[in-house]
Amino acid sequence: MLNINNKTEFFKGFFLPYLILFSIVSIVFIVKLLQVNTDSPNLMHNLGMALIAFLIPFWIYALRNEKGKNFAKLDLQIILHKYFYYKKLLSYFGMIFLPAFFWRASLIYEGIDIIKLLIVSIFCLGVFKLLGIVIGFIKWLGFSADKNNRGLLDIRYKFLEQIIDDKNIEAWQSVWQCDNLDYLTERRFFEVFYKKIESSMDDNVKKNIILIFYRNLKKRNVFFLLQEDTYLKLLDYFYKYKDGKSVIVSSNRYDIYNILEKIIVEIKTIAFKNNGEYQFCHIVNSHLKGKDKKYLEDLMHLFVSNHLFDEIVESDLGSSIFKNYLKDWQVTYEGWLSGNNIIRIIFVEYFNWSIERIRFSKNQGRFDKNLDSITYNLFPEIDPISWSYLLLYVVLPYDSENKLKTLVEYKKGFGFIGRIVASFNDIEKDFGKIQKEYINNSIKLARTIFPSVFEQNAIKSAIDDLEKIDYKGRDRDEKELTRKRLLELFNNVLNFPK
Repeated sequence: MLNINNKTEFFKGFFLPYLILFSIVSIVFIVKLLQVNTDSPNLMHNLGMALIAFLIPFWIYALRNEKGKNFAKLDLQIILHKYFYYKKLLSYFGMIFLPAFFWRASLIYEGIDIIKLLIVSIFCLGVFKLLGIVIGFIKWLGFSADKNNRGLLDIRYKFLEQIIDDKNIEAWQSVWQCDNLDYLTERRFFEVFYKKIESSMDDNVKKNIILIFYRNLKKRNVFFLLQEDTYLKLLDYFYKYKDGKSVIVSSNRYDIYNILEKIIVEIKTIAFKNNGEYQFCHIVNSHLKGKDKKYLEDLMHLFVSNHLFDEIVESDLGSSIFKNYLKDWQVTYEGWLSGNNIIRIIFVEYFNWSIERIRFSKNQGRFDKNLDSITYNLFPEIDPISWSYLLLYVVLPYDSENKLKTLVEYKKGFGFIGRIVASFNDIEKDFGKIQKEYINNSIKLARTIFPSVFEQNAIKSAIDDLEKIDYKGRDRDEKELTRKRLLELFNNVLNFPK
């Protein structure tokens, strides 16, 4: 028994012999037609009916539903539009059946063979057009017998480029829901997809096919997602909508923008979960070049508000990502003075993120690995211990009477360890000098970013408040040690050169 799931076996066992037999019969019929006689209309009619019968098994095979098969709905659309499009079939059947009605009239004009020849030519053209459809479909079956056949994929790509709006949604659903596609196949489909969303297609259709892509992101090859031809293009397309430069401005624009946001964030998450940190950072840095400040603010906020800092810490590379891949993001005194938009924007995001973790965390007093690690690596020139107190002084709720006492008694969760200093000479001397430099860098940066908070009178007042706090008899107490450390730090701030 033939296995209809094996297309090669089914083709050789049924369709090929059937096609050869029908072709021979067709040739015999056409030869008979050319012999002028009154039975020719019957021959035309019989051959037409035979053709209909001949097409029935092809129809059944084409329309059968292969559940779970990749591209099943897309392939069905291709078959129905490329091979069995009803308008084509009706016109070809018309070319086959209608000439029979004019045959008897042509017999009245004996000697005028051109009329008979014209009728036979129209009939033969219809027959061969139908046979061409069948042969094309058989070729399709030959392609589809090999899942990796490039010819079959080329037919799919071309069809997706040509289909009109109302067919796009189902076709792209069939494409993006496929599992285990190789990188080159996904890339080629994306090229067609990107051209589609950039075109002037119906906005509702555009929204739906972008949504389909988003819903199936986790099925995509990670290497494909983290290529410039994919992620960078999506970021650039996102920028067009954000910047208001999109060719299409429609009622669905807001929805499209929101879906694009989700795609950008989801690919970021996929990158950090699959060792794609380098590709992500490289593409984002390329994309940021030349972008306006407002867009940079929105994109950075989108990343940080969707756990970028946490993902950096939890990744295999950890916060060394800043040193190795995001050096231009690191906040330094010189970088701040240069007016670098990225540095200033990433600081604002860090500042808001740190406020959230300091003021509203339910785990106050517990070690905050993420805040500690990001602070250490995002600010490469500061002393983490000094910076932690300076930052807390800025962000803790302001109370003129209790602010410094609150700062002393606050159980911080970051900034416990200073920077490691390597020296091959006088270790103690070099360590003290370098450590002092880190502390000065912390003061200098804090005063530059928050000039009103660290102005002279405010610092004098803070020092007075610290001196008034009384922990007598408890010099060994942690609070007293913290008070003395803060007093030393704030005196350094007060005496720091302007």
